[in-house]
Amino acid sequence: MFEESPKIIEEQELIMEFDTNTIQHLGIKMYSNLPPVIAEIVANSYDADAKEVNIYLNDTGNLEIIIEDDGHGMDYPELNPKFLKIGRNRREEDGGMLSPGGRPVIGKKGIGKLSFFGIAKLITIETAKSHLLNTFSMSLDDILKERDVYKPKMVCKNKQVEKEHGTTIKLHELKRKSKFPPNDIARSLARAFRVFDEENFDVKIIHNNNKSIELTNDMKYEGVPIEFEWQLPITDEELVAKLPAYKYSAQITGKIISSEHTVPADMKGVALFSNGKLVNDHGFYGNKATSHGYEYLTGDFDVSFIDKWDEDVISTNRRSLNWENEETMELATYLREVITAIYNKQRELRGEKKKKRIEKIVGADIDEWTRSLPKIEQKLARNMVNTIVNSEELNDEKASDLISYVKDSFKFESFREFAAELNDIAEISNENLLQLLKDWEIIEAKVTSPP
Repeated sequence: MFEESPKIIEEQELIMEFDTNTIQHLGIKMYSNLPPVIAEIVANSYDADAKEVNIYLNDTGNLEIIIEDDGHGMDYPELNPKFLKIGRNRREEDGGMLSPGGRPVIGKKGIGKLSFFGIAKLITIETAKSHLLNTFSMSLDDILKERDVYKPKMVCKNKQVEKEHGTTIKLHELKRKSKFPPNDIARSLARAFRVFDEENFDVKIIHNNNKSIELTNDMKYEGVPIEFEWQLPITDEELVAKLPAYKYSAQITGKIISSEHTVPADMKGVALFSNGKLVNDHGFYGNKATSHGYEYLTGDFDVSFIDKWDEDVISTNRRSLNWENEETMELATYLREVITAIYNKQRELRGEKKKKRIEKIVGADIDEWTRSLPKIEQKLARNMVNTIVNSEELNDEKASDLISYVKDSFKFESFREFAAELNDIAEISNENLLQLLKDWEIIEAKVTSPP
């Protein structure tokens, strides 16, 4: 009996070859939440040079997600090698790091399509190129019944349509039951990309065909009141002098924000992006960050140069780099020093602002008061005041009370002697300050009480 060659089969029918464990571990288990799945589809649209991407979230009846773009699309012969092939390295097969339109290619590992099955049991793909539309569907239940080879269901082949190009992916039979939170999904997508402010790339979320949200990069910082901000590469000579030499320092772009309030737990530290997509969640890169002040820091850096390294250091789920690599270790060292330098600068700036607020409450110029003291006591007074001002555990009112107390008590020699014992402490905790008050009250009572 004549058997068709693989090439002829490829031209006549759609085939996805797979391993069941791959579907389970790289699809169903890895992508159980909605935003990462949508992020994978948006990444595909970006790589297809789409100018517009519309994400439709419909939950008035059966839950349904539709992502529509105006990218290049695919013709029928391209579906097997470009879409259904699992593990396809787009950069190697398509000849480089750039898309046909000149965008840095985000996709690389060729497994993003498996993310669909993490949240949906039925997927329909409609793709048009040169006015020819091809539509097929994929059922998770049917895939898991097969052994290594699955044939998607063809809905229409090479149908002449008015639309010139573009792809629409529909996710049906969703595993979730609750309604969609469009604002939360928008923020999650903003945290996954740095491409939403690019010219000719507009992404919108449309909820139930009425509420529309246009995505922007800074949406990731929504609800974070900015107090200070630093841009990278760092140009501040004072900060640069504190940093180690690093060959890629000029290629790291982005910002660190110091918030007026502590930031959400999943935003503490700096996130890393490569070619516009997240590659490492927020972190401090070896800095223990035990001080309360680190809870006010968040930011994002672009480190796209890592994509040119010989070793692929980006994990499959793009949530963390491989930090055991020699090159990533050097990167972590530099990032740690950058964050430490900026934390110290933040602390200094916050201290200056806090000092001005305290002076208003106290009704006195603190520097003027310390200068009025004998020279031998000025340093001790400044150290006491700075320790209180810089203590992250003390609010303005408590710090003002303590400074007023110190100012009034400094006339007692016994207090000055007691304060000198704390001269070498970098930061006085609440417990130390309260103990100081308690101990000094005992001393003061003894000094002032009649014999």
